Amino acid sequence: MHCQAKVFGPYYSTKIWVIPHGVRDSVMDEQGKRKLELEGKKVVLLCGYFRPTKGFHKIVKIFPQVVEKIPNAILLIAGKSRGLEFVDYQREFFEMINQSPVTEQILVLRGQFPQHTFDTILSAADLVCLPYDKSGQSGILAQSFAHRKPVVTSDLMPFRAWLDRSNGGLLAKDDEEMTEAIIRILSDDDFRKQLENNIINYINQDVSWKHVAGLHIEAYRSYVRVPYGKARHVFWE
Repeated sequence: MHCQAKVFGPYYSTKIWVIPHGVRDSVMDEQGKRKLELEGKKVVLLCGYFRPTKGFHKIVKIFPQVVEKIPNAILLIAGKSRGLEFVDYQREFFEMINQSPVTEQILVLRGQFPQHTFDTILSAADLVCLPYDKSGQSGILAQSFAHRKPVVTSDLMPFRAWLDRSNGGLLAKDDEEMTEAIIRILSDDDFRKQLENNIINYINQDVSWKHVAGLHIEAYRSYVRVPYGKARHVFWE
């Protein structure tokens, strides 16, 4: 069953289909931490473009408080700039990293990563932070779930909807809640494992690409008569 856009009223609720962002099959690299020389570390990951709305600076700011409680915590930052945008912000951001009292526990990876490299980076994480100031559907959130990684996110509507349905992470309204959420997930292995299991169940039941594709087909068939009936496309390698 599709999710109806009730906010548009009863007429539009029959005209609008809201279909979730699909999540691909698990692509874990079990050697991720070893490849990044992070074995034995609790890894918090930030990934994406270096721009103010991503809020990465907020995690750098609070990370000393995380390290105080989790001495073996590492902040892994993986991303790139986009052209010449936000040059001043990036300069300030990297200076903040360099001046951090825990700078030795912050690792920055820069570049346009091929998919297999990005998979290794995500596999090395224990949790992924999305401290965004604004967001729509998040590709990074979907990628995190594909790797069964719990998330800590800012309290934005798209994130709230994902986490309400999946129970795959924690929402944070401010820096204090963000710090507490990170510490809780890193320090409680049973809780983190429960979040991972919740993510697996959510993918299997709601957002696998097979399921999402089925929702699209259901939507098309409800409005378009397909002349060849239920013929299927098949392909073998």
